Amino acid sequence: MIDFMLKADTQADFDTLAIQEGWLDDEDGGVNIDRIDSIVATPAVIDEDGNVTTPAVLDPSYYVNVRLHSAKFDADTQHDGEKSYERSDFAKRFYAGNEKSFGKRPTKSYRLGAVELIDPETVGTPVRVWAGGMRYD
Repeated sequence: MIDFMLKADTQADFDTLAIQEGWLDDEDGGVNIDRIDSIVATPAVIDEDGNVTTPAVLDPSYYVNVRLHSAKFDADTQHDGEKSYERSDFAKRFYAGNEKSFGKRPTKSYRLGAVELIDPETVGTPVRVWAGGMRYD
């Protein structure tokens, strides 16, 4: 089992990747997709009376968590005890010199086309996690 955090320019961009990877037509239930959508980039500022003085700013990108957990994805989930995330065949395609940083706390990601693979070790507080936590190793 392995989890990926992804950031796409649009939902359609993520769906294109998911179709290419065979995630949307997975009949054995080996793929879980948690569509988060946008996240808060800058929190709202609220005064002492509870009034919003500055509204929150949303990141317009489309965020998704993906969990792969079937024999179909063994190439991405089993690597002799080493971190599967870093050795994953899926992740390796993103690593070809496309590193970026974004957000107030530098979050590292790797871009491939219109989708970014977010490095989980650089995320301070994930927006949502799977029951039992996220697994990257």
